[in-house]
Amino acid sequence: MSVISLEEWRRKQALLSKQTSPSHPISALEELGLTRTEIDEQMAHTMAIYIVLDRAHRRPFSVKSRFAREGAFYVGMAASEGWVTTAADDHSDNEQWGNHWVINESGIRMRRQLDEILRQATKQEDPAD
Repeated sequence: MSVISLEEWRRKQALLSKQTSPSHPISALEELGLTRTEIDEQMAHTMAIYIVLDRAHRRPFSVKSRFAREGAFYVGMAASEGWVTTAADDHSDNEQWGNHWVINESGIRMRRQLDEILRQATKQEDPAD
């Protein structure tokens, strides 16, 4: 497990949470230190899902928002997998629905797993090695 400074971690998290669309994660990956040759299709999809989960966790977004429309594929995937929901409560007998996508417990667990994957993928080589 690599250790990064709190300041560096906050910078990376701020960058991810500012993404306006999960459909274009390449610029975020480049700013995190990856070159375009290191970004394959799977990494781009992973980053897009992470952006959706992070946004739903930090700032739930409207089902009609630009973010939801532009990232409809990834929002739909996250909803189908049960990582985000519009349900107003977590009870199975819930009949109330909201108009914002929010992350649930399963989504939080997945976000943590993706966070670790992305941390490993973006870790910088130590020049002292």
